[in-house]
Amino acid sequence: MVANMEYSTIDEKERAEVTDSDEELEEAFLKGELKPGLIDKRAVVPQKKEFANNVKGLKSKLSAFKTDLPWIERLEITTEPAFMAPELNVEIQEHADKREKVMRHQTKYFHIENDPIHNDFKREITFYRQAQAAVLEGYRKLKELNLPTMRPEDYFAQMAKSDEQMQKIRSRLLKKQKGLEISERVKKIRDIKKYGKKVQIEAEQRKVKEKKEMIDKLNKYRKGKIDNLDFLNIDAKGRGPSKKGKGKKVPFGKNKYTKRNTADDIDGIPSKRNKGSAHKHLPRSGKNKLNKRPGKAQRQKSKSRISKSRRK
Repeated sequence: MVANMEYSTIDEKERAEVTDSDEELEEAFLKGELKPGLIDKRAVVPQKKEFANNVKGLKSKLSAFKTDLPWIERLEITTEPAFMAPELNVEIQEHADKREKVMRHQTKYFHIENDPIHNDFKREITFYRQAQAAVLEGYRKLKELNLPTMRPEDYFAQMAKSDEQMQKIRSRLLKKQKGLEISERVKKIRDIKKYGKKVQIEAEQRKVKEKKEMIDKLNKYRKGKIDNLDFLNIDAKGRGPSKKGKGKKVPFGKNKYTKRNTADDIDGIPSKRNKGSAHKHLPRSGKNKLNKRPGKAQRQKSKSRISKSRRK
């Protein structure tokens, strides 16, 4: 129609509206819907639409296309809605409270019975109950007819979708699963980092606390409130100094020749230490220490004696 077109100027739009109104008046005049007098829009008599419940006509139309087929071919069920479960009633009440809380800020004259959104929600709950009752009734009728309601395990049917489409769906599902796994791994790493940071903060706070306590004890010792300094050798767990590594020290050179051969090791024949080239590296016994160099103190004493003798 001309009225639905886009116009470039206001004059063209007004001209089109006048044309539409004239056409409507001519159609009303031809139908006899205008009163005698001037042709005006206000003279059009509005017709009331009548709603008739023609039960007889509806039944005749129903009998015209109705077929006498068994129930298993029709699978039609007429039943009342199922019993209202307590959780559904709770959901309806929560939805009503939520709608009242939202709408009270917008208007003062609000009633939950006249709210279309809440009424739609209750209508959906009714459809759910109706479907639930129909399913239960259908299972009962199928059981009476001894018909199976579950497919066998070895049932194979041709799929409506092609293998290419199913491969795309499979790859998409795998990609989604991989993304979920990555997000879970990232979440675990983030939690571990948070826990490590928390432990680190606790350790730093513990060190600051120990340092503060140590300074307080030192101040008390300086003021004479504490007689000893035993707290310096006590760690954070209340233990004294560690004794690890404080055993008997081994003197230098004690195990120097433990891995060297002796006279008894060579061919099992004992021999004197001064015989054989294999025993020249062995240390000398205590009796044969004539060539040992005297100590520093003895050398200084001998030098002083020689110098005194020369002076005399």
